[in-house]
Amino acid sequence: MDDRERHILEVTIGLLAEEGLGIATARIARAAGVANGTLFNVFPTKQALLDRVYVTLKGEMTATFGSLDLAGGDFVVALGGAWRSYVLWAVSAPDRHRVMHLLKGGGAVSPAAVAEGEQVFAEVSRFVDAEMAGGRLVAIGFTHFVRLAEAEADVVIALAREGGVTDAALDALIDRGFSVFLNGVTSR
Repeated sequence: MDDRERHILEVTIGLLAEEGLGIATARIARAAGVANGTLFNVFPTKQALLDRVYVTLKGEMTATFGSLDLAGGDFVVALGGAWRSYVLWAVSAPDRHRVMHLLKGGGAVSPAAVAEGEQVFAEVSRFVDAEMAGGRLVAIGFTHFVRLAEAEADVVIALAREGGVTDAALDALIDRGFSVFLNGVTSR
């Protein structure tokens, strides 16, 4: 990604966070300090721009997970670490988190972009399904697991954003949110 593309993406993220999905490409181009034609040379369509924003944000979020040693170690530690990374990323980058969910939840990203953004979770999905089948995680299926994880994370994120939550309280909330998935298991 070159500097111009990165700049346009950053401006778009900021505008989406402030103004929502109805933002016009002319507004994005003006805010980015480029001509409409330049914007469309970099991103051929608004859809291509929104897809790129989504995939970029999803990549940022999943990059915080680091190396997930799902099969080789303690699954509670591995999944708990990913959970903690996700929540802390969202707390530290609230606009980016909001835009990522706005794009997907608002149906503004193409199925191909959603699939690209979810590729990183293919291994996690297989692992979670196996742990559910083995009785170590509550057997609700991966799709519901993700929905519940997002809802739990949103509660923790909202509390953290409101302020007044100490680091210790945030740690406890993150741990509590993750514990709803465990089927009485603390380690392998």
